[in-house]
Amino acid sequence: MQVQGGLGGIYAYATYTASSIAFVEGGVSADTITDSANGFLDAGFVVGMDITISDTASNNKTVTIAALTAGVITLLTTDDLTDEVEGSATLVTAAYGTQLIGFRQWGGVNGVELKDKTCFENYPYRRFAATIKNWNATFEGFWLSIERDSWLGRTLHLRLFKRFALDPSASDPAIFWSGDGIIGDIPEGVPVDALISQSFTVQGDGVLAETYKTDAW
Repeated sequence: MQVQGGLGGIYAYATYTASSIAFVEGGVSADTITDSANGFLDAGFVVGMDITISDTASNNKTVTIAALTAGVITLLTTDDLTDEVEGSATLVTAAYGTQLIGFRQWGGVNGVELKDKTCFENYPYRRFAATIKNWNATFEGFWLSIERDSWLGRTLHLRLFKRFALDPSASDPAIFWSGDGIIGDIPEGVPVDALISQSFTVQGDGVLAETYKTDAW
């Protein structure tokens, strides 16, 4: 389906619930969220994301990731936490994800791998068999996040919007593909008079599902 006037975009999203999360008030240093199970990277969090914390005694709020390892999220110095011992908590991005890269365009392929099964008796035409499904995408734009190098080789949870809507409805739908993708090459170009341009590829890792959303996130 072609949607005239639609606004596309690429959004990374993440959600994580664990009983191994603690909150540290850093005093003069930045506050941190720790996870003894080291699940933050696998959950899909990246630097620059706004995350909403819930199911805690004292830290149900929205904060921003300034630095990240598998077991420690460091927040912006303007974010303030209350000390809380290890326990259960949920960390999520916005329901539609976080746009960390300003994209001018994206394109992709959702298809199947074709294997040549041509025999002599098929001459003069080749024959093929459809086998494993496969998808990939290429993005072009510029960085909004302060982080980039740790994206390389990472699997991120992505929503590839053909049409974005902050408040979807029947007359203003959000249309997107969603799936996990592994970030490949990240080449850069640095023009003299513009933002640092960026293009990179994502290799699909599993199902790419299309969604036509007409209700609230």
